[in-house]
Amino acid sequence: MIYKKTILLIIIIILFSCNFYDYEREERIQKYWNEFTLDDMNLVSIYYYHVWILDHIEYRYNEDPDNWQYPQETLDIMKGDCEDRGILLLAIAYYKFNKKGEAIIGINPNNFNDRHFYTYIDGKYYGKLDGYEEILRIPYDEVPYWIEEINHL
Repeated sequence: MIYKKTILLIIIIILFSCNFYDYEREERIQKYWNEFTLDDMNLVSIYYYHVWILDHIEYRYNEDPDNWQYPQETLDIMKGDCEDRGILLLAIAYYKFNKKGEAIIGINPNNFNDRHFYTYIDGKYYGKLDGYEEILRIPYDEVPYWIEEINHL
C-alpha cells in the first residue's frame, strides 16, 4: 500500500514539474506569421487583417500637415498613423470581404486636440480607444480615394 502511494506521489510530482507548452511550435507559428506579407495572405476574417496591420505597419505619429495616405502608400512604406492604418483596413474589408465599413473620428473630451481615427466594419469596431467620443462618422463611399489601386489585394 505504501509502495503504491509512493509511486503515485512520484508520478504526480513528475507530471506537475513538466512543462507541456510547446515552445518550438510557438516559434514556428511566430516565424510563419512574421513572414507573411499582405499579398500572400488569404485570412478568414477582417479581425486577422486588423491584427496583421497592428503587428506589421509601424505606427508613425502625425506630421504637420497630417496627410492621409492611400492604402497602397501605407503598404509600400509599411508605416502610418491611426488614419492610415484604418483606411488600409477599410480597403481590405471592401476588396477581400465586400464589406463597406465606416471611418470614425473620435475626440478625447479632456483634450480637444487629441483625436483618434478608428473603423466600424460589419458590426465591429477596430482600433477604438476607451475614452474617445465619436464626433464624425464617414461612410466608405464618401471617401473615394480609399479604394484607389487596392483592388489587387
